[in-house]
Amino acid sequence: MAADTKQIVEPEKKESKNNIITKAFFIQLASVSDENLVIVEWKRLLVIYPELSMKKYDYKKVNLKNGETYYRILLGKFKTKKESEEFCQNILKKNKCLIRSYE
Repeated sequence: MAADTKQIVEPEKKESKNNIITKAFFIQLASVSDENLVIVEWKRLLVIYPELSMKKYDYKKVNLKNGETYYRILLGKFKTKKESEEFCQNILKKNKCLIRSYE
């Protein structure tokens, strides 16, 4: 019999050997107000920073308290905050990036 190889596709979650959900870190590259703009902004950022293609990107829908909805474009997943900060400095050439962590 073949083993079931389905994987749950939830990039912001990671389970350890003890089935404890651990955090993953992401660099927030941008935030756009329309879901259709996510790919447009990603392509624009790739032109500026071609090295972004070394990592996967994802986006997360965020509903603000004022009722507005934004889509955060996230680069990652990084195992540690330090790893994400080093990518920010070395590839994006920035001293400070917006780092997000999700379980």
